[in-house]
Amino acid sequence: MRNIKKIVILIVILLLSINIYAKESEPEYGNKDNKLEKKMDMNRINNKMKEFDYLDRELRSDKKVYLKGEKLPFTGTFTLKLGHYIEYSEVYEYGILQGDKTWYDHKGNIMMIETYINGKINGEQITYYPNTKIRSIVNYSNNRIIGIEWYNENGEQIFKDTYINGTGKWKVFWDNGKINEEGQYLNYSKNGEWKNYDINGNLERTKIYKNGGIIKSNWE
Repeated sequence: MRNIKKIVILIVILLLSINIYAKESEPEYGNKDNKLEKKMDMNRINNKMKEFDYLDRELRSDKKVYLKGEKLPFTGTFTLKLGHYIEYSEVYEYGILQGDKTWYDHKGNIMMIETYINGKINGEQITYYPNTKIRSIVNYSNNRIIGIEWYNENGEQIFKDTYINGTGKWKVFWDNGKINEEGQYLNYSKNGEWKNYDINGNLERTKIYKNGGIIKSNWE
């Protein structure tokens, strides 16, 4: 039952994040002669390296994350394991996402990684093919998409768009290179006609958005 619960949690986390790597920079010590400041920074790093089971994670009313039974906001890494394998991890500092969310396959290869600063996704969200080549890069600034790139399994770029003031084209591709989803963002919200296709390229669904909300939907 515990493994089933972990699988469900992993799927939910992935779906929440794939609205589809920048690692957190090393701390600046300031005055390098200040041994106390260095020691505090090292303690911060060591605390973030501590790993705990994701099932012991608690989100409380102050919107901060805690380790079950603890009074102070959590600093460290929560991992979700199936058997001996890590499937997912996320890094916190004082109860706020601060670092990478990372998804792994059963071989330990990274499937997707995205970086958070002060609880918001910032920088690159990168997904990978099973052959470990980059599949997509979505660039974010304070939770908002500012650009997107897609590549085929040979590493060739097949799509790229840069968003201007939250406006740009959106595409998602199947592993075989066919389009999975396409649409348009306007002012950071889904707008106009969006289409979904099956793995063979056949149109499955058309949705009409206005200011991020669906106003019409048709299945083929």
